Amino acid sequence: DARICAPGTPGTAVGAAHPRQGRIIDAISQVLSEEGDPMHARDVHAQVETLLGEPVRWASVKATLAGNLKGPAPRFVRVARGRYGVPPPPNPH
Repeated sequence: DARICAPGTPGTAVGAAHPRQGRIIDAISQVLSEEGDPMHARDVHAQVETLLGEPVRWASVKATLAGNLKGPAPRFVRVARGRYGVPPPPNPH
């Protein structure tokens, strides 16, 4: 089989070892919401892996954080270089 296999998991394609993007964004949202205060991206990554109970690519977490900062309803806010949080709740006015 010519597929690229993840180390230590013969016969398993690399992509099969990673959770779907939807699970990653939900896990990041949960981690940041539960923390309350902004977190370093590396700490978010470590907590996401703990929450999901499996390895998650650093690039996936970084891209998910960076890709969800803009638009009509951003999921995350960047408060400083490498530090992210959840946006404040909308004003009830």
